[in-house]
Amino acid sequence: MKRSLFCVALLLAGAMIAAATPADITYTEGDTTLRLKTGKIQDAQIGDSLNTGDSLKTGSDGQAELNQKGVTIKIARERCSR
Repeated sequence: MKRSLFCVALLLAGAMIAAATPADITYTEGDTTLRLKTGKIQDAQIGDSLNTGDSLKTGSDGQAELNQKGVTIKIARERCSR
């Protein structure tokens, strides 16, 4: 799970750095936490924006969707099949 969160954070950071375009939170469910580059931590809410240096973390029951210039980014816990 940590690996998937890292990959999502890395992809989101790369996309945001390349375009320096904020990503707006359009959906949240369950445990979703926003950490601003200032260090402030808060529950993620619909309408919040992520900027360069910010991160979004989902818990075991958390899901979120971001919109960046018309592109939807879905973040959720990775489910492994055994």
